[in-house]
Amino acid sequence: MHRLRYPPLVVLTAVTFLASTFYSCASSSESTKELEKYDSYDYADEATFNRPYDDTYRAAMAAVEGMGFVVAISDERTGEIQAEFETSKLRPEELRAQEASDGSGGPIVEILAAIAFVLVMLFVSPGCQSESDDGSAGTAVETEPERTHVYVVTLMVRSPEAETTTVSVGAARFDYDDDEFVRRVDLENKYLNHGLFDRIEERLDSDAAPPPPKR
Repeated sequence: MHRLRYPPLVVLTAVTFLASTFYSCASSSESTKELEKYDSYDYADEATFNRPYDDTYRAAMAAVEGMGFVVAISDERTGEIQAEFETSKLRPEELRAQEASDGSGGPIVEILAAIAFVLVMLFVSPGCQSESDDGSAGTAVETEPERTHVYVVTLMVRSPEAETTTVSVGAARFDYDDDEFVRRVDLENKYLNHGLFDRIEERLDSDAAPPPPKR
């Protein structure tokens, strides 16, 4: 008699994938909630601040670091700041852009897709094997490569006038599978850009605030 059997590795992979998807969807929904305030904003890659160059440059440095980026290049003379962020998941700003553009319910669709994927893995993929009573073996499951994303943002700080400074932002995502470069994706993400601009503004306002009175 033939019966359908699943190697332990297939079952473990399916359960782990489904659990991680549920966790990822819940956490991504939480992390993108605060970005909804930028839904109605137009895309912009440059902002002007009515503050001197030195103050704005320092605020821009603090802003990218406050968003988790690690500064790789900083040249106050030319105004360039380049910072990187390495992760195994997409940043919240990119997730929110995807949710807003597809309008399909975001995490709910991801969960349904994960369930469908698991069903396919169990019933259709080579990991599912039909085994007779003599214990014949099936096909081994190939492991997926480990995906890594490296986000790179480049800020250019310029001062066209004495008390006015502009900050422009460029961003890209570099994808790697098992440390092997796969592709570069240039990003035009209003959630990332406006988030940076707001953080710069907050830092400038904080620096300009008078010190608290001594007690």
